[in-house]
Amino acid sequence: DDSSNSSITPPPSKSLSTSTLTTTNNALSHIPIVLQLSSNNTEQTLILTIDQLSCVCEAIQQS
Repeated sequence: DDSSNSSITPPPSKSLSTSTLTTTNNALSHIPIVLQLSSNNTEQTLILTIDQLSCVCEAIQQS
């Protein structure tokens, strides 16, 4: 059922100016997001950046 995908709309970004949005994205893109996965008493660390997460989100939306 693809109708659920069409109902998901991105939040409006008109409240942010383009310059502010660009500056924020450039700053955040260098901040790593650390995910710690613990299973079977073994901790695994997954480090992602904002750029990598955005690629994942785009892939999910296009699927």
